[in-house]
Amino acid sequence: MSVNFTQDRDTVLEALKQHLRCQEVQFATLHFPDPELRFLRDAILEKLPTIQPEANKKLVLVITGLEYSIGMIGDAPPALQDLNYVRDSFTASVPHPMLICLPDWSLTRLARHAPDFWEWRLAVFRFEHLSTTADSVKPETLESNRIVGSLDLPEQQAQIDLLLRLLMEYDEAKPSDSYNCTIHVDILDRLGEFYSRQGETEQAENVLTLAATSIGTL
Repeated sequence: MSVNFTQDRDTVLEALKQHLRCQEVQFATLHFPDPELRFLRDAILEKLPTIQPEANKKLVLVITGLEYSIGMIGDAPPALQDLNYVRDSFTASVPHPMLICLPDWSLTRLARHAPDFWEWRLAVFRFEHLSTTADSVKPETLESNRIVGSLDLPEQQAQIDLLLRLLMEYDEAKPSDSYNCTIHVDILDRLGEFYSRQGETEQAENVLTLAATSIGTL
């Protein structure tokens, strides 16, 4: 499932749970936000015993947070290398349907770097973001008065996640009248600040260079 904002993802999942045709389905969400995750199958098998099965319901595993280990740039991350390698063993070791929720950019990297696993999919469902989503998350990022250094690492990663989603939305809006270059630059500046704080020098330089280029078009 391709959905770019966490709020929208949660809205879609809640709608699925309430849908009349899903009343005999048990959706169990397994969240894996660890950027160092290497073996998704093993992580799923570790959590499976904690799920309490509901009588007369088909169990469907909802996988979230995988975008953190997939990353944004570079070669295939370890998580995708392993996912591609162990694809055939999933049906035996994890005998339940899986609904993997990812933003567009992560879905693209999954298809590119784990092609064998990608071919195993039955369908891809893409959801447009709600019109209010970008407006609701912007105060949490661009208009926040909190200093980057005052945030702990999980809070910083959450802000980066929101900024990346906002960046994608504004990149897609470029050809239209809704594109706002000033906001685009603000997103890039804030993202560069977070990357710099985390020691991700190359990524910080990349986004700040994009910001400088965008300023030239103002």
